[in-house]
Amino acid sequence: MQPDSLERLLLLPNFSKLCNSHSRSSITWLPHTVNSLSESKYEKHRQTNGQLIPVDPVHGPIVLGPLAAVFYRTPAVQRLRHLHQLGASHYVFSGARHDRLAHSVGVAYLAWQLGNNLRLRGARICFWDLELLEVAGLLHDLGHGAFSHVFEHLFLKEIDILNWHHQHMSLKLLDHCVLQHNILLDYDSTCKIKDMISGAVVDSSKTHWSGWTAKDQWQLQIVANVTNGIDVDKLDYLMRDALSVGVCGVDRTVI
Repeated sequence: MQPDSLERLLLLPNFSKLCNSHSRSSITWLPHTVNSLSESKYEKHRQTNGQLIPVDPVHGPIVLGPLAAVFYRTPAVQRLRHLHQLGASHYVFSGARHDRLAHSVGVAYLAWQLGNNLRLRGARICFWDLELLEVAGLLHDLGHGAFSHVFEHLFLKEIDILNWHHQHMSLKLLDHCVLQHNILLDYDSTCKIKDMISGAVVDSSKTHWSGWTAKDQWQLQIVANVTNGIDVDKLDYLMRDALSVGVCGVDRTVI
């Protein structure tokens, strides 16, 4: 199987038939309207128009903001329900049956919480970029295949596909979701999300958005920190995996 065939398989263009009610989702909550809201109205709008996850075993009730909620309802994100977070580990640890979607929602929650807490302490970030940060957390593992890391580290190597990475596929699936479901996300915002997912370094040729400054680098280290590896992705899976396999985890109050 060639890489391009593999990409077409993961993009699942016909899968939208299984979710017709969300086949043409749209979002009209645009940057200038979000950034013009007061603190209280911003919080209220998130609560009113977001997606409630009533029970998360790690973080408790979670509300995804309106933009993340639109992505959450797409088939590409919902397919993560069927991917085991720990691959085949449930054959050893019977409780390790949690899925990639639960982890992705947890990362989205922690990304928004950390970004907002830093904002309240003086960090420079607008409301809209907080929403993008949340979406980046939700979509960061979107490109995983069956059995998660086993797919790319073992299966693909067996069929001589060596230059494939789930993170690159996540970026492609982000574009797919925006186009397939008419999500009215502007180009700059899409590029920002991609940089937040990949943990891009400001002032490098690898950033998708050219407007970052050195003072913005911290925003690109929340979901994927390529500098020291300390990010909300790891904070969530350390807590979630530990809970599932029955070992001590990380105190979530660190956020």
